[in-house]
Amino acid sequence: MNDPKSIEKLKAKINHYEEMIIKLKDLLGSSDGNISENDQKKIDLIESYMDKIKKKLKIYSNETENAVPDRVSEHPKNKKRKTGVFIKGKKKQKEELLEFLNKNSQLEYVIDRTFLVTQLPKGKTVEELDTFDQAMWNATNNTKQAIGYYLVENDVEIDGDSYDSGEIDLHDLLNMPSPILSKGLIIHFTVERLESPNYEKIIRDNSKDGELHRKILFANVHNKAVKEEMIFYKEQFPNVNIQMPKKDLILDYDSKSFFEDYMLIDLKRTFGDLEIIYTKKLKKTGKNTYESPKNGNGELIRIDYKIIKK
Repeated sequence: MNDPKSIEKLKAKINHYEEMIIKLKDLLGSSDGNISENDQKKIDLIESYMDKIKKKLKIYSNETENAVPDRVSEHPKNKKRKTGVFIKGKKKQKEELLEFLNKNSQLEYVIDRTFLVTQLPKGKTVEELDTFDQAMWNATNNTKQAIGYYLVENDVEIDGDSYDSGEIDLHDLLNMPSPILSKGLIIHFTVERLESPNYEKIIRDNSKDGELHRKILFANVHNKAVKEEMIFYKEQFPNVNIQMPKKDLILDYDSKSFFEDYMLIDLKRTFGDLEIIYTKKLKKTGKNTYESPKNGNGELIRIDYKIIKK
């Protein structure tokens, strides 16, 4: 309730009560200016109401004046919000995600119940925002469906995010060496979900037909997501030759390193002269055999990037 309109309403109430008290005193006062005990009680009651409103006004005014962007807030204009991005997870996880978004975006982010709400900075238009902010603005304001960010942490079965379940590994997302990579991943999984009609219904269909539908749909929306990612990287690295990857993830066999019970290997997505590197930990399954990263196995250890110098 700390928006300007609510504060103005409280101020109007205080002015109304002040005028009422003045009129009552004039009306109830005797010729010698004294007011009876019963009438004074009526005035005291009105003044007590006014004091309560003044306290509320002070609290809300301070909240607005000292508000920090990463607050978890009720947004009065969005009480009936049914489309956009909703967030499921622990309170701490939501706060961490909000903190990251507000530190690395021109938009201001709050959570209205479960929905992510974005606000433009003063004097800015949507057209002036970069690819990341435009993607987030469209996801929270210009979509006809609701998509979920299901926050988890340190889930070895999830490489950053999972299209099939809607889950996002917050540890993977927020522990990258650059916020550019985190924002690239957010663009990627947000576009994939928004481009999938009835996404929330699709991920809950566990029938064989449902699984097949997801695979076919994913192949299409994944390419769209990679394209948006590429556009974002072009903005962030203006002096680097950035293009659409000719292939998706490529195994870098030269990156293999072996340990007692596992091996590490890199998978690369190459955007021209920009390489996004995904390092995976694969468990040993036999004397000389390991999990296959091609089947989505293995634990994602880190995501990094490298500019190829020619």
